[in-house]
Amino acid sequence: MATVIASKDATTDAFAVLSMVSNTFGSISVKWTNPAKSTATYQLTYRKTGETSNSGTPVVIAADAGVVTNTTVAGLEAATNYTFALERLENGSYVPQTQGTGAFSRTTYSVDLAASVGPDSALVQFTDLGAAVSGITFQVLLNGQALTGTPVSTAGKLQLLLSTLSPLTTYQWQVMAIEGSAQVSLGMQSFTTSSAGTLRVGSVHASETYLSWAGTAGGSYRLVNAATGAVMADSLGGTGGTTLRPLLPATPYSVGIESLRPDGSTWARDAVASFTTASSVLSIESSGSSQMTMAWTPAYDGAKYVLTYSTAAIDGAAAGATHSVSTTALSSTVTGLSANTAYTFALLVEETGGLVGLSLHCRILPLSLRKFSGSLVPTTAAGLKTSEYVAIGVVVSLIVIALGMTLAKRKPKP
Repeated sequence: MATVIASKDATTDAFAVLSMVSNTFGSISVKWTNPAKSTATYQLTYRKTGETSNSGTPVVIAADAGVVTNTTVAGLEAATNYTFALERLENGSYVPQTQGTGAFSRTTYSVDLAASVGPDSALVQFTDLGAAVSGITFQVLLNGQALTGTPVSTAGKLQLLLSTLSPLTTYQWQVMAIEGSAQVSLGMQSFTTSSAGTLRVGSVHASETYLSWAGTAGGSYRLVNAATGAVMADSLGGTGGTTLRPLLPATPYSVGIESLRPDGSTWARDAVASFTTASSVLSIESSGSSQMTMAWTPAYDGAKYVLTYSTAAIDGAAAGATHSVSTTALSSTVTGLSANTAYTFALLVEETGGLVGLSLHCRILPLSLRKFSGSLVPTTAAGLKTSEYVAIGVVVSLIVIALGMTLAKRKPKP
């Protein structure tokens, strides 16, 4: 029978417990405490969850007894789940510390990417994680080229407006997280800019013009004076038409269509259309002692003209006129005039805003009865007016000198 010479109780070392400290887009920090009674060497391995081989070189650290060890594994991919394992070197071999929760999985941070586009710009945005990524900066790349702009936080998103793009063009954008000296890709997407809005001139009258446009469904558009930038029509949808009024007659206009950029703060000039408002030329076709025939060039198809006249002075809007003749013809004979009397004639046109004429006067010299023709040139070029009536036409002031008796009744000299 064996005899016990001596005995001593002994306890094996506990397993090290591995836990996570923090994570970013491209790194995960972990810690553990060495439960051994002396210095021990540990090996930290990691791999993408579901894969069988390690993602990088194992981290080997010698830790003193009872000391908490912190280490950060960098060079990871964003939005990726990694499994970590801790092993302790014992008698030349590494022993897994799994019984002490020595393995765990953790996913690096991720963001959602989105882009809204216009003809010449795109608003790119991604999730703003706020304080969770404090100290991390971001950089946006377009077709592989780093942009200088800094994303701005708005409603839980980091946004950056990309400008000076071309319509109907595909671009690739990417977000990089700058973590110290490391750059971590947070994702890459492609977008295609929309087509630029088009503008077409329809019917052109003297004080109004119809314009139609075609843009992107759901887009927001407006019409502006291309020279001054003044808004002529606002809150327009993707496709439609509108009548601009009141305009000056015989006046050239350039109208631009602008689309609201995706950030909602600026407008892009998509296209410009030009036109000249309608005009007419009034002239004397024939005259006599009691009648006058006036003729004029057509202002536009379907125009309804009003020829007014008076022995008193009248202006381009026919104020002061005592007689008028309405017609769709291009001439009118006025009868019942008094001989040796000066008359003023004004040509106007009926439009939505009322009678439209132009304040341009010309006086025919006595006895000459020469034909006069005048073009519709506005007295000002101030642009759009807000008055209800805008003048169009030509006013001709005529002095008609009629003989007191006809040549047939004139007595010969003795």
